[in-house]
Amino acid sequence: IWFTPVALSLIAASVFIVYSNSFYVPFQFDDVGSIAENRGLRSLKTAATHIYERRGVTDFTFALNYAFGGLNVAGYHAVNILIHAFAAIAAYFFVFQTLKLVDETVEDGYARKIAFFSSLLFALHPIQTQAVTYIVQRQESLASLFYLIALLFFIAGTRRKDKAARTALYACTAASYALAFHSKEMAFTLPAAIFLYDL
Repeated sequence: IWFTPVALSLIAASVFIVYSNSFYVPFQFDDVGSIAENRGLRSLKTAATHIYERRGVTDFTFALNYAFGGLNVAGYHAVNILIHAFAAIAAYFFVFQTLKLVDETVEDGYARKIAFFSSLLFALHPIQTQAVTYIVQRQESLASLFYLIALLFFIAGTRRKDKAARTALYACTAASYALAFHSKEMAFTLPAAIFLYDL
C-alpha cells in the first residue's frame, strides 16, 4: 500500500532536484522565434483556435505560460519539469501493468520495484536533458506523456469486460493519441506501437 506513493514521490523529487538548476536558463535558439517572439501565443483564445494544428497543443501550453507569467523563463522551465515528472510516473504504471499482463502470478511487490527502477531510469537518464531543459522541446515531453497515457488507457480497456467501459477507455486512448500527435508529430507511431504491444 505504501510503496507506490513513496516511489512516485521519490521519482517526482528526483526529477525536481536533478533539473532544478535549469529554472533560470534563458531562451535559447528556437525558443526565441517559437516562444519569445511568437505573437500568436499572446492570446489564449488565439492559441486555443489553433490547438489542432501542427503542435497546437504544445503551443497552447506556451500560451498558458505567457498568460500567467509573461516571458519569465522560470515558469516555462517549471512546466517542462512537471511534464517530465508526470511522464515518469506514467512510465511507472505502464511498466507495472505490463508486468502484470505478461505474468498474472508475478508478485505485486516485485512488479512495483521493477516499475520504480525502470521509471527512475527513464526520469533521470541524460538522454532526456534536452527535452526537459530546452524549453521549446516541451513538444517531445508532452507527446511522450500523452503517448504513455494512451497506452495506459488501452491496457485498462483490454481488461474491462463491460462493453461500455471498454469503449469509453478506447475513446480515451484515441483522445490521448490526438493530444500526443498535436504536441509533436512523432506520436504518429502510436497505433503501430499499440498493435505490436497487443500482439
